[in-house]
Amino acid sequence: MRGVPFGVLASFILVAICTTAAASPPVSPRVDYVDPLPDQPQKGDPATILYDDFDQGNPIDRYYEYNDNNGDFIPADYEKFGSRGRAMRARFQKGEVGAGVLMTFFGDNPAVEAGKANLAPRRGERFNEVYWRFLLKHQRGWQGSPAKLSRATVIASPNWAQAAIAHHWAKGDYLTLDPASGIRLASNPGEKDTLVTTKYNDFPNLRWHGGNTPVGKFPIFSTAESAHWVTVECCFRLNTPGKSDGEFTAWIDGKEDCARRNLNWTGTWNAYGINALFLENYWNQGSLKEQERYFDNYVIATKPVGPMVVPLEPTIVKTAFEDPDPADKQSAWQVRIASDPEGKNVAWDSGTISSDGNSCVAKGLKPDAAYWTSLRQCDSGGEWSDWSPWHGWFRTAAQ
Repeated sequence: MRGVPFGVLASFILVAICTTAAASPPVSPRVDYVDPLPDQPQKGDPATILYDDFDQGNPIDRYYEYNDNNGDFIPADYEKFGSRGRAMRARFQKGEVGAGVLMTFFGDNPAVEAGKANLAPRRGERFNEVYWRFLLKHQRGWQGSPAKLSRATVIASPNWAQAAIAHHWAKGDYLTLDPASGIRLASNPGEKDTLVTTKYNDFPNLRWHGGNTPVGKFPIFSTAESAHWVTVECCFRLNTPGKSDGEFTAWIDGKEDCARRNLNWTGTWNAYGINALFLENYWNQGSLKEQERYFDNYVIATKPVGPMVVPLEPTIVKTAFEDPDPADKQSAWQVRIASDPEGKNVAWDSGTISSDGNSCVAKGLKPDAAYWTSLRQCDSGGEWSDWSPWHGWFRTAAQ
């Protein structure tokens, strides 16, 4: 570059360096998990219908129906929420449609067989409002959207006829709600609202409430959101007989993802309450490749469950460092913890952690308080990633 003035040359070099560096910042990290207390409060709570951390035994001994799909859906210890225990691993083969299911029967369920009554918790009780929460993680590099995730239902006969179904299904990268009823509402005075379904998934006789709307806000099935745990919780509330005040709501990491309100699930029909809940791995079109997802800390209860409870000084564990340049390494990272899901009230800031590690301990948090987290990371060239969205929901232990 003979003849180019030094100042011009220096400016050219500086612009080139900045342009190159800016083109490949690290990927925004996520909180993989905040290490929980070994004993969660739901385990002994009278509001709990089912509590399962999958750490012990075989699911066949505690679920009314369990299909492991020839070993695809089993407890595994190489993935779990936290530093100990196990999670349920669901492995999809390429093109596979079904990769296993857990079915819980409970309460006043007329389909419970006498020989399996010990597998139906809270036998005979009626539940008009039920919450269920689980932790979900997709394998790093996950691709595609399985159709089915969970559903709660009202089983109304020994033949599994359904009076109401709260489907928590997928639509693209997002989750959606698809409520349906098996009750035909009376059209003339003097008639009764009547159960018209005769079996499970009796689609010709179901009354749908405007399916797959609204779509959720969190892209839970996107590749960018793989490789870390998220907290999924739903509420299914039956309507008061004769009123349209039923509800179906879903939250992800403590933020409302989508909701259906003012639902008339069953009209004046009132024979049974909510009495079955399924965790599913069903992919209508088949998986795009062999890949896995994981479930942990599954709770069914009569009140909101909320996040995992952690020590007052919790250990935050982030996802592995990622950068478009394979030669780059992590040189530093940073965590912020806020007391609101939008991150307006930051309660703790780690400052720059000059380390290639992936865990730190937060201090100074309030007891029995909910928090959300956000992170960023820096590569060996000094380039910082964007901050992650506020997620990693947890609650500190009471003193």
